[in-house]
Amino acid sequence: MGAQYVKSKWMGIILLGVFTGLLIGLSVSESAKASTTDGYVFKTTGVKKYSFPRALNSNSRYLGKAKSRHTIYFYVKQVKARGTVYFGLRRATNQTLYRQLGSVPGRPIPYSATKRKAKLFYVPQSTVRRIHTQGKVQRVTRSPYYLVNTKHNFWTFAPGTQVANREIHFADNYNHQTLYVTGRVKTRQHGIYYRVETARGKHLSWIYAKALHVGKYQTQVHFFNARTKLDKAEWIGWNQGITNVAIRVATYSQSGVVKQILVQNDNNTAVLFTVISGKVWFQKVSTAHLTDAMKPLSAKLSYGNLSKVKLNARSQRLNFDLSYISKDELGGWSTTIGVKLSQTNENPIVMPDRTFSWEA
Repeated sequence: MGAQYVKSKWMGIILLGVFTGLLIGLSVSESAKASTTDGYVFKTTGVKKYSFPRALNSNSRYLGKAKSRHTIYFYVKQVKARGTVYFGLRRATNQTLYRQLGSVPGRPIPYSATKRKAKLFYVPQSTVRRIHTQGKVQRVTRSPYYLVNTKHNFWTFAPGTQVANREIHFADNYNHQTLYVTGRVKTRQHGIYYRVETARGKHLSWIYAKALHVGKYQTQVHFFNARTKLDKAEWIGWNQGITNVAIRVATYSQSGVVKQILVQNDNNTAVLFTVISGKVWFQKVSTAHLTDAMKPLSAKLSYGNLSKVKLNARSQRLNFDLSYISKDELGGWSTTIGVKLSQTNENPIVMPDRTFSWEA
């Protein structure tokens, strides 16, 4: 009975030791990886990088020296050789979206096709230090925003915070609507990103904060219509079967005489023309409905879908070209619009005699 007890006691001690060892080993491995949003930077420049530790493979390739203490790398794996722990690190791999060209479907591609794909390299653990690539994700009250530019698309994660990331939605597919921000995060490399969804709750994921402006989406025409007491007339852009085109022309008159003309571009910027004593002045309008300084009309004016602006002083008619090129359907159209500035009881907007259109 006593021998059996001693044997059981020793077995318990052995099992406890093994379990403790596993926990220690697990804690070392997990502490090395820390969080998926943690990265590593070199403590000093000049550290040699190899395709595999030389202590384990003398034929491993030399991949150059560390040139910066600020470039962020991500943990992939680790090995131990002769008492030294080596980290396998590499830069983030980002994938962007191809646009669909005609019937050819788009495919993800490396973020930069001109640069080499990020390679895995090994350095001693002691030469790098762990850093946080982002702060804590903050939940925010669901608030309305709209896009003010489409240079930035939606990503699975905020760029620069994960070893692998990809674009999942084109911003210009959600350009003419109110979106809702539900989260916020500050990244180490690229500033602030917002987590976004549509009005119906479709998750779009993360986009650069400066691509958005707070408030509900409102077209330039609706914005100016709500703030003027002048008479209004509007021409709606011809889309020739191309959907989601927001080009508009609106005039604002007093006693039949045109005082202002608003040309709204497809990206919801605009040009506001103002007639003063027979002379035409213009102001560019941002997507946030902010106007810049008033300038005298110039034939060189080209902004968004607007170009070739010309005032015919004899007929008191302002002519300009509007054009649109589809990004998805490989088609478009171009037309010339005229606006009568002299007194008239009719719609001052002269409808185009012909519109040139094309399809791929």
